[in-house]
Amino acid sequence: MICKVFAGNYGTSMLKKLQRTVTSVLPVEEGRQGQCVGCGACCKLPVPCPFLKEENGRCLCKIYKVRPLNCRKYPRSPSEHITPETCGFKFAKPAASK
Repeated sequence: MICKVFAGNYGTSMLKKLQRTVTSVLPVEEGRQGQCVGCGACCKLPVPCPFLKEENGRCLCKIYKVRPLNCRKYPRSPSEHITPETCGFKFAKPAASK
């Protein structure tokens, strides 16, 4: 039954969201640069957040000051960054060690 619920892209998105929620207590990895550009892509995974408000082509959070940790820290690591096409955050490539 669980396999049927988590089948396909929706299931993958739900598992990624669960991973982001569980790991949100960890610090943001070094090398994260940029800022939120209000694209709303992360707020729509896997379904639109009920606190998301679209206004003048930007997405705004209605509970921004008290939003959950997984929202505050997205993307916390390169492996959790699943919206790189639209997100204003990027991760710098680590410097090669000598």
